[in-house]
Amino acid sequence: MAADDFARTERLCRKGLSFGGHAELERLLGVAVHRQGRSVEAQACFTRAVALAEEGSRTAVEAAYAKGRLHLAMGQAEEAVAALQLSLRHDPDNAETHRRLGLALRRAGKITQAERHLRRAHELEPENIDFIVDLAWFLEETGQEKSALDLALAVTAALPFDSRLVRLRAVVERRQGRHRELIVWLRDQIALHANEVCLWREMGHTVAVLDGPRSIQIYRRALELAPDDFEGVVDLANRLQRTRGPDEQKFIEESYHLALRALQLVPRPKDKIKELHEIFTRVVDLEKVASLGSFTQLCTTWGRGGQAAALHPMMGQVTTPEDRLLLLACHKMCGNQMQRHSDLSPLPERPAIIGRARIRIGFMSSDLRNHPVAYFAWPLLENLDRTRFELFCYSWATGPIDPVHKKFESVVDTFRHHPVIGNRDAAALIASDDLDMLFELGGSTHMNKLDVMGWRPARRQASWLGYPHSAGLDRIDRLLVDPYTRPAYANLILEKPFQMERSWVCMTAPGFGPLPDIAEKSPEERSGRITFGTMNNPYKYNADVLGAWAQILNAVPHSRFLFVRPEGGTPAFRRNLSRFFEARGIDPKRLLFIPVRGDHLRHYNEMDISLDTFPQTGGTTTCETLFMGVPVITLAGLSVFERLSYSNLVNAGLPELVSYSREAYIANAIRFAKDRDWRKSFRTQARQRLAASMLGRGDLFARDFEQAAIAWMDETR
Repeated sequence: MAADDFARTERLCRKGLSFGGHAELERLLGVAVHRQGRSVEAQACFTRAVALAEEGSRTAVEAAYAKGRLHLAMGQAEEAVAALQLSLRHDPDNAETHRRLGLALRRAGKITQAERHLRRAHELEPENIDFIVDLAWFLEETGQEKSALDLALAVTAALPFDSRLVRLRAVVERRQGRHRELIVWLRDQIALHANEVCLWREMGHTVAVLDGPRSIQIYRRALELAPDDFEGVVDLANRLQRTRGPDEQKFIEESYHLALRALQLVPRPKDKIKELHEIFTRVVDLEKVASLGSFTQLCTTWGRGGQAAALHPMMGQVTTPEDRLLLLACHKMCGNQMQRHSDLSPLPERPAIIGRARIRIGFMSSDLRNHPVAYFAWPLLENLDRTRFELFCYSWATGPIDPVHKKFESVVDTFRHHPVIGNRDAAALIASDDLDMLFELGGSTHMNKLDVMGWRPARRQASWLGYPHSAGLDRIDRLLVDPYTRPAYANLILEKPFQMERSWVCMTAPGFGPLPDIAEKSPEERSGRITFGTMNNPYKYNADVLGAWAQILNAVPHSRFLFVRPEGGTPAFRRNLSRFFEARGIDPKRLLFIPVRGDHLRHYNEMDISLDTFPQTGGTTTCETLFMGVPVITLAGLSVFERLSYSNLVNAGLPELVSYSREAYIANAIRFAKDRDWRKSFRTQARQRLAASMLGRGDLFARDFEQAAIAWMDETR
């Protein structure tokens, strides 16, 4: 029916009701006003219809069902349960009512009753796809993974081909780590249904976990079959921009143009916003980023949707105190959803630990490989007192084992590497080691399993290193900070501080191989002009920091700005930055680009001064820059993610490089551009100074960590 038809129905019902109460007219009026978007008014109509109707009549049953369904849609679980139970009392074999009641009971936390009704709906209509999907998700979420898998396998074998069943089986198998088994099944299905887009799409999602580059051709095939499919366009774009290797710059550019095409297909998308936001951010298309939604809109949407990973780049877009608190609240929304999920399948209770000689500490990260997280974790694990601490590591990395991974294996007591494992199984694995405390090092970053913390696999749980923000779970008790990264206000983190005495990190070297030599002459000495630059990720760029860089270039005649990033070889990245700076009086010829990934340290020799991003500062890049003899100008803010470089610089003995306002940041950059003698002195002494500083002393860092860990143990005994 069209909107006009519902309006006409409403008028007729109201005319009839003007002569007196009538159950069926109230029910029809409820339907009409609901379809016009007036849900609260519709609820009142259905309530009156139930009251007026004869008990057990068709009108009473249908009105109660409609009322319950509406309560469910509005998140009013208890009210939905009451109404649907009333409807079911007089129509006990209505499969749809059993299904809705099961969903309402699930939301109300009545798990046993919910399962009974969802199973009953499936029994009454065993071939109804919606009922199958609801039951399978329920089983999977409540820790009955085998039952969910058995159901998915059975229905895809017994029922005719259906894209919804393909999606169900694919997601269930991937969540349970059965990627290789799923690939075999999808390959067989593609042989039978070669032109079914859903099969190619699920194959792409599955292969991407194990072999990202190979998945590109699979996504291309899906798009060939449905060239105007918005999701297919974004899927390919997202995979291209995430793929490393010799074609990275070409892939980024193609990804950008696909993202533009996606917006032509759906100008105001409601789905895939995270992926589009990442792509436009990466090439610094600030206009397109803004078109996707405001900071408040995006954070709120992602928080309510449980998209924790989408919140990470929003740290670089904070501008107000309200933004900081909203970002924290949205992380908490995501954390609460993770915990509600884990509560449906809790781990068994563990007995208390009595009389153990050493403290068992676990470190959970998929980045204990040739990755910046490993650069910072190594000095700690190498130097911890093994007579007092027993060390465990947990990695879910899907790539090949590299020498750094093996290095960590050699130094800890136990290293558990499970590249394909479900979240609950990972939590159970950790719990079996009976840890005293567990540090997660990755938050919601790639390949890490933040959800695992929801099951509380260790008695004490903390975050450190890879994610400079509260992760959002109440079951993460502590966040490792130092006097400098600890936020200016206590309400800017959710956890209690795991307080280090001096520094939150130590880096004895950026990487595990030989460092490039620091060039004898600076770029200024070689070219006669200052070269500023950055190696920070573009998600940390924003109009304010780019504008500050433009002001600095305008204030330092003939100076240049160098971007050392993989995106530097991408025309869109260069074009968007050139337009921004040109609009602020900077000749684009003063912008330099070196497109590189991995072998980037030697290019610091082309930079006189590094300008840090803000509000989210560098961390790894700041330390790398100092090791290459280049000073870093930073702006210290209020939250943890705004204070990383502040801590690094103070602990490196370089507090003079820290600024506390945008104006001071600009002035500091200009000051050090003029102070050639200071820069030359630092350049020649940088590595010796770092080795002697707190930032380079792994032994002192380990002692501080031990002290904080023992204090935590004593506090909770």
